[in-house]
Amino acid sequence: MKKRLLRITKVLFVMVMSFVLVGMNTVTALTTNAPDTVKMGVETLSPKYLGGAEIGFVTLADGTVVFCLKALAPTPNNETLTRGEEVDGGVRYILQHGYPNANITGEASKDRYITQIALWWYLDRINGYGDDSLSPDANLSPNMKITGEDPYGVRPKAKSLMEQALQHRNDKLPALDFQLKTEGSALTLSADGTYYQSGLIWITSNVKVSNLVVSASGAPEGTKFVDQNGNEKTTFSPNDKFRVIVPASSVKDMTLEFSIGVGAKVSTDTAYVYKPSDSKKQTVAITYTKSENVTKTTSFNLIRTGVKISKQDITTNQELAGAKLVIKDQNGNVVEEWVSTGEPHYIYDLPTGTYTLEEIEAPDGYQLSTEKIEFEITKDGLVKEVVMYNSRVPEVPVPDTGVNDGVLPIAGASMMILGIGLVYRHAKKRA
Repeated sequence: MKKRLLRITKVLFVMVMSFVLVGMNTVTALTTNAPDTVKMGVETLSPKYLGGAEIGFVTLADGTVVFCLKALAPTPNNETLTRGEEVDGGVRYILQHGYPNANITGEASKDRYITQIALWWYLDRINGYGDDSLSPDANLSPNMKITGEDPYGVRPKAKSLMEQALQHRNDKLPALDFQLKTEGSALTLSADGTYYQSGLIWITSNVKVSNLVVSASGAPEGTKFVDQNGNEKTTFSPNDKFRVIVPASSVKDMTLEFSIGVGAKVSTDTAYVYKPSDSKKQTVAITYTKSENVTKTTSFNLIRTGVKISKQDITTNQELAGAKLVIKDQNGNVVEEWVSTGEPHYIYDLPTGTYTLEEIEAPDGYQLSTEKIEFEITKDGLVKEVVMYNSRVPEVPVPDTGVNDGVLPIAGASMMILGIGLVYRHAKKRA
C-alpha cells in the first residue's frame, strides 16, 4: 500500500506516508449480537477525491462495508479478525451518520470516502494530532486536512461530520427501552353512552422501536384498542397514538380496574473493533444492532357515578310499586322515566351535575307526592341514595245519625216480624 501511495503524489515524504488510507465500516444491522470473529475480504481503491489521494475501500468476505481505524497499517486481506472493545460515542456517531446510513452527497463512493476521512480525522483529534501536524503517527496529513486540492468539496463535509462526532465522544449507548405514556388512568363514558374510553396512549424512546403489539388483561368482554380515527387494531406503529375502549354493557360493577400490555422490539446500533492476529495490520470497526423485546404495562380504572332511587311508604318504609317517576337535569330535560317495581331503582353513569326527582303518578291507594327532590352527581363515584315518600289516601268516615246504635237492630227485627204476620193473614183469607 505504501508503494501505491508513493505513485500518487510527489509531496514531502511525511505527507506521502500520511496518504496510506484504507477502508470503511458499514452500519450493517445484524440480527444477532456482534460475532466473535469475521472474515475480511480484499481491499479495492477509491477515486482521488481529496489531495490527489486514493484510499482503500475494505469489505468483509460477505460484502459488508467496514471502516479502518489505522490509516498507515497494511490491510489484512482475507484474514480472520477477532472482536475487541466497543468503540466510543464519537466513532459510533460517525458510523451512524455516515455511509451507508446517511445520504451525504448522493454518490455512494464519495459518501464512503467522506465517512472514512471523517473517522481518521476524528481519531487524530482525540489523540492530540492537530490539523497541521506532520507526525508520522497521524492518520491524515495537512495535505488532506488543510492544503490539498478539494475539487469535489469533500473536505468540509468530512470535517463537519468529524466535529459533530467530537461532541458525542462521551455519549453512552442509549438504554434498550421505551416509555409508555397516557393521558391518565381513568376511563370516561362516551357521548352516546355505549362505551367507556381511555385517554390517548403512546410511547417515546431514544432507540428504534418496532411495531407495538397491544393486549388487555382482566378487562371486560369486548374490550378493544382503536387508533385516533376509531379503527380497531392490535398492532400500532411506534408513532401512533391509540385508546382502549370498553363496552358499557360489559361493565357490571360500580368499579373496574384492568391492565394493558404494550410490547415491542427495541434496538440500537453500536460498533466493536475487530483485530487481526498481527497487531501491525489494520483494525476495523463494524456496526451491529443490539435488540431486546420489551413489554410495558399500565392500569386503567373506572369509578361509575350513580344514584339509587327508593319509593317508600312514609309509615312503614316499605318499597312501593306503581309510582311513575322522572328525573330531570338542571335544564329541565327528562333524562330518565320509569315505574317503580317495589325494588330500589338504580341509574348509572349520569353526567356530573344537579338533578331533580319528581313523581307524576302515585301508586294505587297513595297520595301524589308534590315534593321535588334535588340531588347532585359528583365525580367521586359514590352511589347517591334518594328516598321519596308517599302517604296513603285517608279512609272516608261513616256519617253520625245521632241514633243509639243499639236501637237499630231491635227496630229491624220488629219490622221483620210484622211483615211475616201480614203475609200469614192474607194467605188465610184466601183459603
